[in-house]
Amino acid sequence: MGQTRNNDNIFYKQYKDKKREFRKHKRNAERLWESEKFADVQKAAEMDIGQFYRVVRKHRQQKSPATCLNYDGNTATNNGDICKLWSTYFSDLYTPNEHENDNFDQSFYMDVTEKIREYSSQIRKPFNAFFDVPYTEDEIYEQIKTLKCGKAPGPDYVCNEHIIYGGNTLLKWICYIF
Repeated sequence: MGQTRNNDNIFYKQYKDKKREFRKHKRNAERLWESEKFADVQKAAEMDIGQFYRVVRKHRQQKSPATCLNYDGNTATNNGDICKLWSTYFSDLYTPNEHENDNFDQSFYMDVTEKIREYSSQIRKPFNAFFDVPYTEDEIYEQIKTLKCGKAPGPDYVCNEHIIYGGNTLLKWICYIF
């Protein structure tokens, strides 16, 4: 199974003691490293401003993206493959699998599925007469007049200029859509 999280368990106490000791050493090492870097920066600032900026740039944290990712026996080394592998991982994360049935509570799944069916059958579409009235061409034209030129298009690549200068034909189609 695993170790219990009981304060009386000797293994748990040893684990906690070692973890505490590790953190203490880590904090001390971080403090020492920071003080050394601070001393380097301070020494460079006293000597030469160019040297100061070289030292500061050298000590900046560098971004180090993952260069290798391994999941489900597949290894990815370039950015495109790493993205695809992450996509596969997250797709698999919430997809039921035949091999994971041992870890899955089937009775709970059935209860939840039944509740969802029950609730979805009880839900009725709310009726709101205000939203069921179609827009008129005049209402749409008034909104088109408020559009600003020079703005970036949306994901459909339709700019405001397309709509503004589309004329009556486009206005009729927009009215038909909405």
